[in-house]
Amino acid sequence: MLLLRYPLYFLFFLFYVVSCTKIDTTTIGGGILPSVDNINTFEQDLDVITKNYTDTISDSAFIFSSDPHILGLLNDPVFGKTQANLYFQVTPPVYPFTFSVGADSLFLDSAVLVVRYSAAYGDTLAKQRINVYRITDDSFSVTRKLSDATTAFKFYRINEDVVYDNSQVLGSAYVSPSELRPQRILGYKKDSLASMQLRIRLDDNFGRSFLDQGPDGGFVNDSIYRATFLKGFALVPEASAGGNALMYFQTSADTRLLIYHRIRKRDGSLDTTVQPFSFSSFSAAANYINRDRSSGEIAGHLDNNQPDDMVYLQGTPGTYARVWIPGLDTLSNRIIHRAELVVKQVWAGPQMIEDYLYPANLIYPEVFNTETGKIVTDDSLIFNPFLPSIYTPDFFVYVDGARRNALDLSANSVANYRINLTRYIQGVITRKNKNFPLHLTIPYRPLRFYTNSIPAPFSPLGAGKLRAGGGSHPQYKMYLRIIYSKIQ
Repeated sequence: MLLLRYPLYFLFFLFYVVSCTKIDTTTIGGGILPSVDNINTFEQDLDVITKNYTDTISDSAFIFSSDPHILGLLNDPVFGKTQANLYFQVTPPVYPFTFSVGADSLFLDSAVLVVRYSAAYGDTLAKQRINVYRITDDSFSVTRKLSDATTAFKFYRINEDVVYDNSQVLGSAYVSPSELRPQRILGYKKDSLASMQLRIRLDDNFGRSFLDQGPDGGFVNDSIYRATFLKGFALVPEASAGGNALMYFQTSADTRLLIYHRIRKRDGSLDTTVQPFSFSSFSAAANYINRDRSSGEIAGHLDNNQPDDMVYLQGTPGTYARVWIPGLDTLSNRIIHRAELVVKQVWAGPQMIEDYLYPANLIYPEVFNTETGKIVTDDSLIFNPFLPSIYTPDFFVYVDGARRNALDLSANSVANYRINLTRYIQGVITRKNKNFPLHLTIPYRPLRFYTNSIPAPFSPLGAGKLRAGGGSHPQYKMYLRIIYSKIQ
């Protein structure tokens, strides 16, 4: 179970734990709506048309140094394979930096790379091998600017890879996510405990090179350090070594290289200590995420621009579904009390995979302008503009789209979603707004919300999926339900 804490997590969790059966249309809205009596208030279902596409915008999303970064391999029989590489830098505590004594009085015990672990998505018991390499990319820097950005972004997109030397493995660890959580006693101090850490011992020669830097060596200033000594680390999962989970790590001060060593004192005795080289505000970080959907069930349903009886939504970098509601064009003028898009998961199995590759907590709707080929940025078409900001619980209480537990016709535990489109449908019918299609996504951080104040993510990067019935599915079709009154 993913343990990341997001601003709306408690809202999603509430919907997760409250099981829901088929909604009685006379009680939608908690008793606020009038009863459907077919005299004054009516109910109608409208068919929809669904198509699946690669979300190329989400593929190029930025990731910020404060965001959780993912690392590992995932193999989903429905959505295919995912590989995530993690790149980051560590720095000396100050420039210029020297150890307290000369190299001839320093003795290496070990060099250990430590990365702060926070959560996992996938099989937490399956082990995978993580290898560490040197970054060789001269452009890997926290001070860079993107040529296609109108502002001075210093962050990397998740589809940007970083060059590293894969001919020499500096160190490796063969671990499962479940092994990273418990407390462990560290070897160099009997009373020292560590938990929620990925710890990888690095090559002794590499560790010794830190002790050998004199006053005019690689620690004089940041430019010399990056250019001549260490550009950064590449953490890469080994494809042939198994594993089936994406692990989430924080690039923070807790992510660091520890040089455990002994110092010869003036009296000839040895003192054991440790020198950290930590991730800091002067350190670059990048997260390269590659989706290969060719081996998944989704491969035959994606980007063919054909109506599909199945809908495939995958978290960033992900996919989206485009949904048309052609029946809106012929509806008479009426008062819409409630209009909701009903989305039902189609169970794929086996249950073990359904449990650890669980359905998304949230589906996010947006209006797609087919004339401009862009998402409509006016959220009031769907969302109530009188509600608080989009990053408050009340906002999503209105639009819903949150996961509900249910049972399908074979008694499998599945997820259902109901998205409130009342404002949008009323606008099409009464205000003669154009009947544009909708985009359904599992968003990380929608690109159009990138402003001077960067919002928190909606959903965890790389996590979440949904295999749902499309507009023509024979058993679990997606449709629009309307409760309305005629205008006399």
